[in-house]
Amino acid sequence: MRAVADFGADVQKVEPPKGDPLRRTGPFTRGGQSAWFAFLNFNKSSLIIDANDPSANIRLTALIDDCNI
Repeated sequence: MRAVADFGADVQKVEPPKGDPLRRTGPFTRGGQSAWFAFLNFNKSSLIIDANDPSANIRLTALIDDCNI
């Protein structure tokens, strides 16, 4: 999905409430961000969906219904 994001597609990464575990994986930039996470998710936006939330299925279904791929 990174390639389509690089070409201008609106790619949304769905993460759990604590975020993608890769966010906490080194090596880290001087600003404290995971270099791997930054590289793999460049040009993407993130949103949180808690699988334990009763509205999670509705939110995810709405995202899927709105997809162009």
